[in-house]
Amino acid sequence: MHNTTRLAAFAFAILAIYLAARCGDLLGGKKITKAEYDSLREGMTYAEVAKILGSEGTEVTSSAAVPGRLGGGTIKIYSWTSPDSASVSVTFQNGKLMSKSHFGLQ
Repeated sequence: MHNTTRLAAFAFAILAIYLAARCGDLLGGKKITKAEYDSLREGMTYAEVAKILGSEGTEVTSSAAVPGRLGGGTIKIYSWTSPDSASVSVTFQNGKLMSKSHFGLQ
């Protein structure tokens, strides 16, 4: 992945974490663990990620990538926030996990 792509994914992830925290998307009392986060791997589908994290995520943003940039296709960012305010943000490109980030997981 190019540095520009990684930087864009990182910026989207930070935005997603911020928005998830503001929206208060709680997982019905389920705490997200660091072990669950660590088991998320590049190339996983949304369904695989949601199963590991124990619930559906909140779609924060979706956009069509510019052809020739970021590999083309669609980019979607989902977030999950647990009751302890820890959050996970996952970026999918063409339905596959491209990057992930977290805040407050222990």
